[in-house]
Amino acid sequence: MAVIGKNGAGKSTFLEMLLTLAKPDAGTIYLFGKELYSLNNSERERLRREISVVLQPTQFYKTREVIELLKLFRAYYKSDMDIALVMKKFHLEPYRNVYFDKLSGGSTFDLLNFMNAYLYFKAMIAVLLDFSVAIYSFFTKQNSALVFSIVIFQLVMMSGGFTMPVEMMPTFVQTIANFNVIYHMNQLFIAIWNGKLEWTDDTSISFGFIVIIFFSSLLVLRLRHIKYC
Repeated sequence: MAVIGKNGAGKSTFLEMLLTLAKPDAGTIYLFGKELYSLNNSERERLRREISVVLQPTQFYKTREVIELLKLFRAYYKSDMDIALVMKKFHLEPYRNVYFDKLSGGSTFDLLNFMNAYLYFKAMIAVLLDFSVAIYSFFTKQNSALVFSIVIFQLVMMSGGFTMPVEMMPTFVQTIANFNVIYHMNQLFIAIWNGKLEWTDDTSISFGFIVIIFFSSLLVLRLRHIKYC
């Protein structure tokens, strides 16, 4: 749904009333099946927690650092979200103490990062192809391979960081992710794409795991080839 109108038509006022920031002079407003302004304060507060909004920049934000804004909005929703985890996931550590008005308004297209990410992506495709062929070389029946594909797809999606950050999942899922080559590939790709790749212990483990998978797959293919010959 879109709210469209010329300047001064009341678009912002309408949204402010939905957010309970302004009260209508007449009429009624229903939100989530409830008449908004017939609710008591506690009921209205619970309703506010179900609403999210992206506000236009104002002078208010310019005087706040990134870390302060994250704490501020966490307080609005009374969330127990780990701010350090959010900053790590969205690569905000370098901007921790930067004021809002000093942040770039857009993303700079970095050709070098793009080329590095593209080359990495092509290399990972080669690794995945070898890995897949090595695994499926053990199946002699199509039905068995199909069942395996369905199960492994669900497992990979759950522990690969595609549905939600692995760090926010139960411990057993995080353990599975450590043995999921797709998870390691995904983490490295995000870092390369954003120009944030640093040689840390986690990076070494991810690269090492991918290399082991690649050469293990080549070995399996070689042995299976000799066996079938």
